[in-house]
Amino acid sequence: ANIDLPVHATLSLATVDIFQKPDELDVKQVTFRITVTPYDGTLTSTGVNEILDAAAEKSRSTIDAVRV
Repeated sequence: ANIDLPVHATLSLATVDIFQKPDELDVKQVTFRITVTPYDGTLTSTGVNEILDAAAEKSRSTIDAVRV
């Protein structure tokens, strides 16, 4: 599950919350905190969105997750 990051950057992922409605046992809402740390420059909003889009697509294709 690789995501292309800028050279000299790290990505960390933490689960913040998991919620499941009692009447929707087949659906869970999971909130993640994603931190991207570049060590050789400043990321632009375009660069960050590309990383988030890639992460969302990987999640969709592997575990059928939907980005909201």
